[in-house]
This record gives sequence, structure tokens and C-alpha cells, in this order.
Amino acid sequence: MINQLELELIGAKVKADARYGEEYKILRSALLAFPDNTDSTVIAMKIALVDMTNSTQLSRLLGEKVVTKKDPKTGKYKEVSRSKKDITLGKIAEQIIDVNFDGRVARGDRSLVGELARWSQSQGVNLFSFFSKYCCYHNELLYGRDDYSIYDSVVQNHLGDYISAAEYETLFGAKPVLRSNQTMAGLVRNKIEQMRKHFDYDTYVGLIDQFLAVKGITCDNKRRKLDWKIWYDNRRKLREDSMGIPQIYTDSGDLRAFLPEARQWLGIPGIERSGGGRLFVTFYSGGAGEGYGNYCALLQSDDDGATWRDPVAAVYAGDSARCFDPCLWIDPLGRLWWTFSVQQDCGVWYSVCENPDAPTPTWPQPRRLADGVMMNKPLVTSAGDWLFPVAVWRDYRTAGDDVKFGFQRVEGEKKSFVYRSRDAGAHFERLGGADVPQTSFDEHMLIEQSDGSLRMLVRTLHGAGGIGEALSRDGGLTWKTVPCGLSGPSSRFYVRTLPGDSVLLLYHADTRERRNLAAMLSTDGGATFPHRLMIDARDDVSYPDAALAPDGTIYMVYDRDRYGAKEILMAKFTQADILAGKIGGGILRVV
Repeated sequence: MINQLELELIGAKVKADARYGEEYKILRSALLAFPDNTDSTVIAMKIALVDMTNSTQLSRLLGEKVVTKKDPKTGKYKEVSRSKKDITLGKIAEQIIDVNFDGRVARGDRSLVGELARWSQSQGVNLFSFFSKYCCYHNELLYGRDDYSIYDSVVQNHLGDYISAAEYETLFGAKPVLRSNQTMAGLVRNKIEQMRKHFDYDTYVGLIDQFLAVKGITCDNKRRKLDWKIWYDNRRKLREDSMGIPQIYTDSGDLRAFLPEARQWLGIPGIERSGGGRLFVTFYSGGAGEGYGNYCALLQSDDDGATWRDPVAAVYAGDSARCFDPCLWIDPLGRLWWTFSVQQDCGVWYSVCENPDAPTPTWPQPRRLADGVMMNKPLVTSAGDWLFPVAVWRDYRTAGDDVKFGFQRVEGEKKSFVYRSRDAGAHFERLGGADVPQTSFDEHMLIEQSDGSLRMLVRTLHGAGGIGEALSRDGGLTWKTVPCGLSGPSSRFYVRTLPGDSVLLLYHADTRERRNLAAMLSTDGGATFPHRLMIDARDDVSYPDAALAPDGTIYMVYDRDRYGAKEILMAKFTQADILAGKIGGGILRVV
């Protein structure tokens, strides 16, 4: 709720906050000590202070753009190109000097924000949010005025939470039209995004003033206090974000942050097909590589993969965490599971879509399943058990790899575990785990053999054969490591039993490198795989996943050249194609 009394009291609450109160005092002292904006060194220091206290993340936006690529032999990243961005800290400081900043901010010239943001966009990045804050702090703390309103994602995302349908009509001159799954907050967010995109700061401040008038708020410094109020009300969620609590986003306004053109890399895909024939693909991206800031994207196709909506959903846990290794699975009830791992949480999370064939599928906010990582599909046994392959990685880390490991914080054994559900995913219990030698990224999968035993295949390190194996004869309670007759690179594979008891293996053929990605078929229970269909013989192809249609058609996805071509590809074929060694009526296309 926002009213006159709330805003009158909010200043004391914010200044008493352990974090914000201290930062506010530091900002005030610094600006009083260095009020002028005529020296580029002083301006640079003030820019850095505003950046640090307001999380504007200028350090990610300025400087050099470095493109890296993972060496498939060593598993390490190497630089492939480096280029200077046009905008720098020094250029920002010089531009602030050139626009006569001090005189204009002292008299509350709001055109400063749009002017500076347009200039920054000409240099490659829109700093609308940063300049609104830089102007606002000087205007308030040096001159005791309230001419500016801070624009940031907190206000953009949550202002609509305080607006009714009638108030929306007053503010925007039209009744709100909410699409499926869209909220009032999402609708207002989209309106504000257009202001940011077009550097329309006057309209933004006008909206804030209209909002305050509608609420009957007339107190002093009302613009500044409104920013404090929205921040204070949402501080708990902001702290959860910093702790790595994943959130699923489906609103079109939210999804702008996850559009394809912003991706510097992508990979590690998964695929599923609904009962009605709708295809879904997931993968992860975000940031400059595998690390903090990663998110998982979900794509949807209603024409058998000819075209895709990218994305229809995304899961993200903030810049100080990562969402990674997503997986899709249609359970026996026809529901679509979307699982993914989260770090720093070091856990597997999931969301279940009850009706993936609905006009607009809905995704509840995720729940935590277990410690560890799960990136491959569960197995439903002949006894009706749902078995989820969740691993707690061993810690073979090297310098710089902390972000990818960190599982030493998970107490207990580091194994390729199995979790069981006997009530359609309402509850889970951890069974046993296999301790296959020379593993780190386990990425294990399960199949049930004709005698009822469970076979587990596990990714092993380079030099250890590529795939290890374990066997359970008690439903997954205990596991025994056994010799494995499969070999190849240390990379993800896919294995499942097909109708007719053939076993499908998607893996690299006759190589220890990430090339020659093939579909292989076994007719002797997985002992040998003599039948082979070459899907993609190029370098840098990896991480296959597959879905099976009722007619036996196999839909396969994999990635290629994660940092260069940045491709997710889909192949469509049948068992007959594998036996023939060539795709008959199948397809191969980029997602």
C-alpha cells in the first residue's frame, strides 16, 4: 500500500536499514566533499561509488569485449577475439563535463538524463538508469531538491503492483488489457520499458508525478520517497535474488532480457514432445560463458520444429548465482517437467506444467528437489517407480573453476545418486549412488534391463574412457561398478530403451573428440551398438538429448560451436533410419 503516511515514514525506515542507510551516508559525504563535476578523476570516483551502491553493473558494460571458446581437449577456455567497446569510464566523465552538468542539475534540468542516455547509446550501451541516479543524487544531496525520479528495474518491475485497473485507465488513458499470464505489474513494466528504450525521461517522471497525484500524495521529496518505498517493500525479494533463489519469467516484458540477440554463447540443450505434438527445447546461456549470471531458456514450436518462439519462459537466479543444466521430461501423466540446477544453492530445482498443450502453458514457481545436479531425463521402471538421476559432483577443480564446482559445501558422499518417487512426484527419497571412478560432471542416465536390473552409464574424465558403468539389482538401493564396453570423449551422451527393446545411444563415434555425433542402435540389450546413423560429423558438436513420439519418431537436439556459431540443432529420424544408416524422411535443422 502507498499513501501519504507511508511515504512520510519511509525515510526513517530506509536510513535505519543496515545496508542502505550506511550506503546513503557514504554517498552524501562523498558528494558534499566533492560536489563539482569539472574534474574527470573526481567524476570517475563518483561514478564508481554510485555504481557500487546501486548495483548498476557498469563494470560489466564498460571496457573490453572478450569472446572465449572451450577447448574440447583440455576443457579450458581460451580467448578467440578481443575488441574495445566504444564507451569507457573516461568518456563518461568527459561527457558529464561537456554538458555543463553542475549548472543544469542544480536547476533541475531533467533533459540531462535523456541527453546523456542517448549519447551512451551512440557509444553502444543505454545508461538511462545510471544517469537518472547520478542526476538524482546530486540534485537531492547537494541542492536539497526533488526534481528527478530514479529509474531502475525495481521501480519498473513493481510500480504496477500498486496500481488498480481504474488507476491504470487514469494514468494511461485506456483500460488495461491483460493477456494470459500477464499481471498489472507486467503491463506497466512494458510501458516503462518503452520510455527507457526511447530515452523519454520526461514522460517517465510525468508518470511518477501522475501516480503520486492519483494516490493523493503531497509530502516533501515525494519522488525520492516513492523510490525508497518501492525499494523497501521489495527488499526481501531482492535479497532472495542475491541468494540464488530461481524465478521463472513468462511475461513478454520480462522476457526481453533473455532474447536471442543478447546471447554471447549458448549450449547444453534438452527436448521434449507433448501428447499433442508440441515441441519444447531448453538450453542455458547468459553472461560471457558458463558462470554466474547464467539463465535457462525455454522455446516452443507448434509446427514440428519448423519455427520456434524464443523464449516462452526463462528461469534466472540473479547475477550472483547461476541456473544451468536444464532438462525436459514428459511424465506418465502427460505433464511437462522442467528441471535445472542452481548455484550457489548447489541444488536441483523443478517446475511442472500441468498442461503443456494449453494455448499458453503455465509454469508455477520452482521447488527444490535435492542437492546436486540433474541434466538427464528420469526413468519410469516396470514397477512404476520414477527414478531421477541426481549427482553430487566430485571436486576435481582447478584454479578458476570454483563457479562450476563448489559442491564441497554439500555434506556427505559425492556420487551418482538416484532419487525415487512413488507418488507422481509429490515426494522424493534418495536411494543409493554409484561411485564410478574418475568422474566429475557425472551426467548419468538409467535404463532398465530385461531382467529388471538397472544399468547406469556415467560420464568419466578424459583418459578414463569417456563412459563408466554401474549395475543395481535391488531397484537402485545399492550399486556395483562394472566394466563398460563404450568409449569416447568426456562428454554428455543419451541412452534409452525404445519400443521393441532396442537400445538407443546418442554419442560420438570412433573418436575421443567432440565430433562425429551419431545415433547408434543395439538389438542385444545394449551390449553392442552395430547400427549407426551419422547425425553430424563436424567439430564442436555435443550434448545430445532426445524425445520419442508415439509413432516411434525420434527428435534429437544438440549444440554446435557454443561461442561461435551458437547453434542448437534438431534432427528427426526413426529406428529404420538408423538401421539403414541414412535419414529417409528425417530432417536436420537449426532451432
